[in-house]
Amino acid sequence: MHININKKNIIVICAVIGLVVFLGLVIGMTYVLKVEKQNETLSLTNQYVDFQNEIESIVYNNITIIYGYLAYIESDLTINQEKADAYLSNLLEDHETYIKNVAILEDTTIIWNYPIEGNETSIGVDLATIDGQSETVLQVKETLNSTFNGPVKLVQGGIGFIARLPIIKEGQYWGQVSLVIDGDAFYKDMKNSADDNDLSLMLYNINDYPDKAFYMTTGIIKSDALTFDFNVDLVSWKVVLIPRDGWRNNTIQVVIGSIISLLASIAIALLIYNNLFNHELTKYQANHDFLTGLYNRTFLDEFQNLVLSKAKRNNGLVGFILIDVNRFKVINDKYGHIVGDELLKMVAINLKKTIRSHEAVFRLGGDEYLLVLPEIQSLEELRHVMKRIMLTCLEPKVIDHQEIEVTVSIGSSIYPIDGTNFDDLLKIADKNMYEHKSEKDILI
Repeated sequence: MHININKKNIIVICAVIGLVVFLGLVIGMTYVLKVEKQNETLSLTNQYVDFQNEIESIVYNNITIIYGYLAYIESDLTINQEKADAYLSNLLEDHETYIKNVAILEDTTIIWNYPIEGNETSIGVDLATIDGQSETVLQVKETLNSTFNGPVKLVQGGIGFIARLPIIKEGQYWGQVSLVIDGDAFYKDMKNSADDNDLSLMLYNINDYPDKAFYMTTGIIKSDALTFDFNVDLVSWKVVLIPRDGWRNNTIQVVIGSIISLLASIAIALLIYNNLFNHELTKYQANHDFLTGLYNRTFLDEFQNLVLSKAKRNNGLVGFILIDVNRFKVINDKYGHIVGDELLKMVAINLKKTIRSHEAVFRLGGDEYLLVLPEIQSLEELRHVMKRIMLTCLEPKVIDHQEIEVTVSIGSSIYPIDGTNFDDLLKIADKNMYEHKSEKDILI
């Protein structure tokens, strides 16, 4: 039996479901990866906050010293270097790790420097003439605003970060006080803090960002970095950073996840296909004859109720044609069951060719068939269909290289002319068929 199930529709449905499942899994995987990325970013942010707090503490604690020193100088107009050195010696006792020296400038020239040891060459130097320092020295003089800049090359050697504050005496600019933070010591602590917090970072003075970093713990950070503003007191930096070992590489997860999603989607689609196909197969087998593929008696009960109810509502006619293969038992005994089955299938094919799309052919069992013809217009139309069936079935059938002559007997009835009950209509068609079978000449 050829099972006429619309596999195309089932495949389309399963493909759509499989695609939806695949997209759902991919979206889910993407969401998970996004959450992981957000968590990684949040973790990095927290690590940066710890780094920032440590560096802020260093900067703030050292810059605070110069504010105290400035207040001391401005409050005592008779101060000299000896008194200033004694004050600073006490003040810097716990801060010598970072502070390289503290200098007093009259106008823009260094007149005092603490400690003097190692800084002798700086005394008398006019910083307004020194590259790298002149700009900020003159800026403080002209604007009377404090600055923090660096790293810069120091007159006495090395590098440092310099905080400069204007000294105002009797309401007028007198000079400047500068505090030099040891650049090497500062860098060392920044590196230790970055390592402790698993950070790779680059630091920029705010005016140099993003062209020129003054400090980095690694090579150039090219992409996917986080950027933060570092602002404390006089300091204004940009910080660019990534995790020390780089961001987690999710490529393998994406590839594996995509493969798993694809396989899961295919598996689900195949499972759904199998279920839908089995459902359609069961439904088909329940309503169709196994041998010929025609509708069976089970579906006949449902179909005749539908067509008779519609005909009753519309005052229409319904034709019933009962067909029986003559001498089928003789053919079956002579040629065998296989040939007999092939003959029944060929008759079924012939009958299906004689009907229209809204009509139906049923195999009632054995060699008996029934045609139900809704919406016929007249008895003449019914007779025309019967004649067409006779001529079609009379054509010789070649089965297994053997030509077999076949004739059929036909009986018919019409709703509501011959009755309004299906069983009665079937009996009348059966009676007419057997009358036809008993006639000597069975041809019309």
